[in-house]
Amino acid sequence: YSIALRGYELHPSTANKEGLTNTLLPALGDDPQRNYKLALEVMEESPLEPSSWVVKGLAAYFVGKPDEAIETLEEGLTKFSHNNLYTTAGRVFYWLEKYERVIGVLEAYSTEFPGPVPARNLGYLAAAHYKLGNQQEYESLMEELRIQAATSPIGSPAFHLAMVNAQTGDYDTAFNWLDKAIEDKEVELYWLKVEPPFQPLYDDPRWDVLMEEMGFNDIPKSL
Repeated sequence: YSIALRGYELHPSTANKEGLTNTLLPALGDDPQRNYKLALEVMEESPLEPSSWVVKGLAAYFVGKPDEAIETLEEGLTKFSHNNLYTTAGRVFYWLEKYERVIGVLEAYSTEFPGPVPARNLGYLAAAHYKLGNQQEYESLMEELRIQAATSPIGSPAFHLAMVNAQTGDYDTAFNWLDKAIEDKEVELYWLKVEPPFQPLYDDPRWDVLMEEMGFNDIPKSL
């Protein structure tokens, strides 16, 4: 983390800025205001890149600007057909309880990009259908995630199964899936500290143990 920040400070290119604001800084809980400022710079420098709309939408959410997050992502979706823009919009819309919109955006992703559905999309679709009471769709999507978790950690299916179970209130199952995600070294675990759907687990003593064991409590502050 410190190396990545130092690399940016030594070479503050738009590409380095975009990488930090799209993943590292928001996922590790870095100063949201700093991240938002960098995201605005990315947008100013590269408004024709879909990733600029992704980073601004994410940063606006984490800095407490939900309307700006929605506006940014919706406008981005009208301009670009880009996989990360669809998936990020689905995530942020779920965080803001726009469940119908989650389903619309992530189903549009599958139309634009046919083939296996990424675990992240399956997880947020399942959670949205659960919130809307669409039990059959929810169960079907969860089964797809379980099949992915049994066959490959690519896409972090166990992580997203844990996320959905945190949302449904099945906390024991959520922690069991987190154990599998850790065992399989799923890449999405780096979002665990800040991914909002995991908030129901925060009051469980197992959460603090998990944060400590994974080293989240040892992350240094910004340089």
